[in-house]
Amino acid sequence: MKTITLGLYGGLGNQMFQYAFARKLSLEKNALLVLDLYGFDFDSYYQRGFDLKNFNIKYDGISAKNLLKFHLSRFIYKFPCNIWSKLFRSLIVERRRLCDFSDVKIKCNPYVFGYWQNENYFREIREIIKEDFKLLSPISAVNTELIEEISLNSNSVSVHVRRMHGLSASSSSNSSQSSKNGSLLIKYYEEAVALILNKVPHAKFYIFSDNPAWAKSNLQFIPNATYLENDRGEDFEDIILMSNCFHHVVANSSFSWWGAWLAEKPAQIVIAPPKVAYSPDIPSNWITLS
Repeated sequence: MKTITLGLYGGLGNQMFQYAFARKLSLEKNALLVLDLYGFDFDSYYQRGFDLKNFNIKYDGISAKNLLKFHLSRFIYKFPCNIWSKLFRSLIVERRRLCDFSDVKIKCNPYVFGYWQNENYFREIREIIKEDFKLLSPISAVNTELIEEISLNSNSVSVHVRRMHGLSASSSSNSSQSSKNGSLLIKYYEEAVALILNKVPHAKFYIFSDNPAWAKSNLQFIPNATYLENDRGEDFEDIILMSNCFHHVVANSSFSWWGAWLAEKPAQIVIAPPKVAYSPDIPSNWITLS
């Protein structure tokens, strides 16, 4: 039986995209799926780890760490060229645009590398992916209570504010929703919240952020808001909390993208910012503010 090796790296949201694509490919090609975790040894800057282990993912083992294929794939990803696919037939590397692998014949055991941040790569197996991304262990007691509160309120709205790369501290009249480095302006949240309130007048907002104090200080214009502290449990539990909300305001982040995508409730409203480099593609049924 053929084997697909997935080169994992990056934060949880990116790992989820990578796994979802490789899972779809393994099912489509009736191949085993194994994971190469060398990318986490290589990541000396962010020092991220194998966060997918907390989910109900299906794979057939951990491969030996393949430094050569990982670094060669990184090079091909950064410098795409048609000749690479002919020279290195054992590598399946994303070309930074939607690729169709339906006609790929796995004659060797391929190494898969890329971000794969588009739902069209795996939407056909949506229910399988949703099952795979259930948590293996119960979440904290605090988050359990929050889920009960959120899931029973059809007006619940998750708002994700990521400060890792810094956000503008002013709501300038600049028409762009993002700064040059991809960080969102407060203007984006002002417009997104106004749009939500126009459609859901009694909205209850739940603010998720890696810096709750900053969010509470700068987003006071959001009515009926609960600012969630970061001592409630593990970080990955927030994706589950987000997915229990009925509506979403996502950031330029694969983390909140998955929170909204795993929800997909009837009449769900999802508002997203303009796409910037390395941020996920926006599904066609979401609202993109320009």
